[in-house]
Amino acid sequence: MKKISLILTLIFLFLLTGCDIESVILDDTNSIDNKIDINETTESNACYKVSDSNLIFSQTKDSAFVYYEITNMGDTNLYLKSAVFDIQNKNGHLLQTEDFISACPDIIQPGEKGYFYDYIVFDENVIIDNSSEIVPKFEILMANGNVENYKVTDISLNLDSITGNQKVVGRITNNYSKESDALMYIQTIYYDKNGRVVYIDGTTFGKEIKPNETVSFHSTAYLKNYIDPTKIESYHVIAQNCYYGFFTDNIEAKQIK
Repeated sequence: MKKISLILTLIFLFLLTGCDIESVILDDTNSIDNKIDINETTESNACYKVSDSNLIFSQTKDSAFVYYEITNMGDTNLYLKSAVFDIQNKNGHLLQTEDFISACPDIIQPGEKGYFYDYIVFDENVIIDNSSEIVPKFEILMANGNVENYKVTDISLNLDSITGNQKVVGRITNNYSKESDALMYIQTIYYDKNGRVVYIDGTTFGKEIKPNETVSFHSTAYLKNYIDPTKIESYHVIAQNCYYGFFTDNIEAKQIK
């Protein structure tokens, strides 16, 4: 299982080098190769690989944004059902656990990438040092049916001059022959200049959209505590129906190391 080391001793190095602590990205010391070995996909028709992970501390160091990137390595859609992030010390003693983990998006098609992510607020009595680590546990299932990603157009990214937060506005078109679900997730993935994810945020759209109908939306990302908004190089908006668990046969996807 992939682990993210919380290397707080790097803060000392940041001070020595004069780096801006607000926008520092902490890399995993055991990074996973993002290159896909196509031969590995034959192990299972429902399989995935943890292809990247990242952790960014807040300015105050009392919280962090963390994600795990999941690449669909098989030939069937995968449902990113749930995840648990355990924070433990060097002796494996559990310090804190987070089980309300978001997925972006719910469903990923073969070859696509998805994310489990969270904004962890560290408990007051939890002491994080360079030997602490986050241990993730994933529940990823084979998904039945087709994924419905709606067309997103006319999007723009605006910086609120008062709050300093990013605001995405745009339009969603129902490009299917049936009405959309009453609950849709609209999520935005933000990337730095190197194309690496630095933040994920979104909102829900609680309204059905008729076939060929176009509606407007807006979503505000409160990311300035984790990353300098000016460091955002690009972004990607996903509008997808909420996927309900009863659409699966509870066939668990296999993780490829």
